[in-house]
Amino acid sequence: MKEIRHTGIVVSNMERSLKFYRDNLHLKVIKDFTEKGDYIDSISALSNVYLRMVKLTTDDGSMVELLQYISHPNEPPVEVKINEIGCSHIAFTVNDLDEEYERLSKNGVKFNCPPYVSPDKYAKVTFCHDPDGASIELVEVLNSSVNLSTNEYLITVYDEESHPYTKYPSQLCKYLFDRFDMKKGQRLIDIGCGRGDFAYNFKKLGLTVSGVDIESSASDFLKDIDIGYANIEKDTFPFDDETFDVIFSKSVIEHMNDPEHFLKEAYRILKPGGIAIIMTPDWISNMKLYFDDYTHRTPFTVNSMRDALKIFGFTNVDAELFYQLPILWRYPPLKLLSYTIRFLLPVTLKSRIKFIRWSSELMVLGYGTKKELNV
Repeated sequence: MKEIRHTGIVVSNMERSLKFYRDNLHLKVIKDFTEKGDYIDSISALSNVYLRMVKLTTDDGSMVELLQYISHPNEPPVEVKINEIGCSHIAFTVNDLDEEYERLSKNGVKFNCPPYVSPDKYAKVTFCHDPDGASIELVEVLNSSVNLSTNEYLITVYDEESHPYTKYPSQLCKYLFDRFDMKKGQRLIDIGCGRGDFAYNFKKLGLTVSGVDIESSASDFLKDIDIGYANIEKDTFPFDDETFDVIFSKSVIEHMNDPEHFLKEAYRILKPGGIAIIMTPDWISNMKLYFDDYTHRTPFTVNSMRDALKIFGFTNVDAELFYQLPILWRYPPLKLLSYTIRFLLPVTLKSRIKFIRWSSELMVLGYGTKKELNV
């Protein structure tokens, strides 16, 4: 088994249950549809099934499916005890359990007891019940082990002293906007948006921008950006199929132990005819300092990036070495000077002169489109 994909809960009244899971627990609805036919009859071992299914996600992308069997209604049991045989409960992590307990109690949610601290002092816990009596555990972690979150990574590796805010994100976004013939109003998603430098600057160019990352950043760049939260290495991205005209990701895919899920999800949410643009440090030119960032996992070269995009269904694929020097975008003949510097000076030279450093430390720029549907 690779992972827990979702938790399914049968409900007696979908609208009533949505008020609980969507409005009270603040889960996000990502899909609401009905199903009937041979497929659902076969997998449910019932006949003439007609059901409504609503998929919801938490902030980290974990999914809950609510199912109302309209054709085969059942009344909820009079009392559901937590020790009954079968699936016992579903647990959600919250930031402040006392606050949630007070808020939900005011909204009429019934609890077994007030929040209790576990004997090992690891967590604060309580149980409540959904409208059909299913047990819901709410947990506030009090003493978690060290976990490198997005914010911790940004603070440690991308602190403002070592990576100050510059004009580069604005310049790169404008270059990519022009080069790939993007249009105002198109939908773009920044996968692994971090502190939001690029999402913000794409939005300034007139694109409708969303982002996805494992957790929120305190950066002001993201305050007006639609952000979905998911572990992008293993969770379903909280966006519908074929939503975006442009996929953009910079310096993210190399942090994946296995980029397969990342590429599959990028393909899924891209519209037919849309383009994916992925940038990652070039292994060959960064080899001696690549693992100075200990979270780097999967190196890429031009060839491996090209092959990866083809393997996962992209067409019109290409990849190239990319110099992070805006002057070279305007005056390509200067690349000859950068090329010379790259081979004359050691890669490990931490020069304060940007032209020298970025002549040595190159990126791979990979891109490909999603095949358009035949009309």
